[in-house]
Amino acid sequence: MQRADTPVLSCEMRSEIFERTQLLVNQGPGVAAMAVDASASIQSRNSLEKMMAHQLAAVHRVVMNHLAFLPSHYEIEAQAKRLNAAAWCMSVYQQGLLTLQKLRQGGHQRISVQYVNVTDGSQAVIGNVQNKVQRMETNSHS
Repeated sequence: MQRADTPVLSCEMRSEIFERTQLLVNQGPGVAAMAVDASASIQSRNSLEKMMAHQLAAVHRVVMNHLAFLPSHYEIEAQAKRLNAAAWCMSVYQQGLLTLQKLRQGGHQRISVQYVNVTDGSQAVIGNVQNKVQRMETNSHS
């Protein structure tokens, strides 16, 4: 007997979900666990966000594998190649996070522009200005 709040999935949808799960599991249990955790951490809203989280987890694993072999007995040239590969993967990872942010914002940037008129003899301070009490409060929460 099926609960009323359980969605009914067609055979085609079940098959698709199974295939996606297999792709994830084929990456290894460590990647699968990270992928599920990443998807939950970002509170994925749809399949695209879940896929991004899974891809980011896989890239993270590659980076960590490259870095794990750096402090070893390999030649300097091999270490340099691993370090370059890890750096490139880190860049890919960060681009993925930016893509996720763009997906969530609908590709829109918000820029706030404020005009300040300064007359002769006056000074303007631009930026995040805090008084001494605010700085102490901020530092005590760190």
